[in-house]
Amino acid sequence: MWTRTSILVLAMSVLAGLAACSDFDVKVNERRVYNTQPLFEGFDIPDEALKSCVSEAIASGRISSAAQLKELNCRGMGIVELAGIGTFTGLERLRLSENSISNLTALTPLSSLQELYLDRNQVVDPVPLFDLLSLRVLDLARNGELKCPSSISLLRAQEITLPRHCR
Repeated sequence: MWTRTSILVLAMSVLAGLAACSDFDVKVNERRVYNTQPLFEGFDIPDEALKSCVSEAIASGRISSAAQLKELNCRGMGIVELAGIGTFTGLERLRLSENSISNLTALTPLSSLQELYLDRNQVVDPVPLFDLLSLRVLDLARNGELKCPSSISLLRAQEITLPRHCR
C-alpha cells in the first residue's frame, strides 16, 4: 500500500526528472528532429517573400537562434529586397537564384557565407560581395546589367560564374 509520503516522494522524483529534460535536442544523423527551445522569432525582414522563406527554414530546421541557420534556399520566391538577412550571421550557403534582387548591401554582415547563388536576378553592383572573405562559390550568371568585377576583387572565391558580357 502506498503511503502519502511515498507518493509525494515519487511525484517529486518524476517532476525533478522532467525538469532536468527541459533543455535538450534529439538528433538523427546530426539533424535536429526535436528541440525544446522555442523557434527563433527575433528578425525583421520587410520583403514578404524573403520573410516567408526564412520562416519556413526556421520551422523546418527547428532553429532557435539566428546563428543556427546555416543554409537557406529561396530560389524563385519573388524576392526584391534583402534587408534583414544580415541577422543570420551563421549562414554558409545562400541560394537566391531567379528573383528580382538588385541591391546586395544587406549581405555584408554574412561573414561566414561560403556559397552564394544570385543567378537570374537584377544585380548591377557586385562591390558589397568583396567584403565576404569566406566566399568560395559565387554565381552571378544571367544578371544582364552587372558591372563586371575585376578578377582581383573576388580572388578568394574558387568558383565564380559571371554573365556572358563579363567573360
